[in-house]
Amino acid sequence: GPSEEEIEAARLAERRRAEEEARENAIVTRSIDCPQSMVGRIIGKGGETIKGLQAQSGAHVAIDQNVVEGEPRKINISGATK
Repeated sequence: GPSEEEIEAARLAERRRAEEEARENAIVTRSIDCPQSMVGRIIGKGGETIKGLQAQSGAHVAIDQNVVEGEPRKINISGATK
């Protein structure tokens, strides 16, 4: 059968593969500021633009509209790293 070293090497290789897979499947969220005057262009008519961005990228795009008048809106983009 396999030696102790071979068994340990196989365990280490499997652990590294699992860690790499977890990193690849991780959900990442980024937040950016958007001038209030540009929010409508990101959303698009009937939400068309934002829906297209989400469909093409696989990410979820959320715009926080609960901001003081004149302050930039926060756009949160979440998606898998792959």
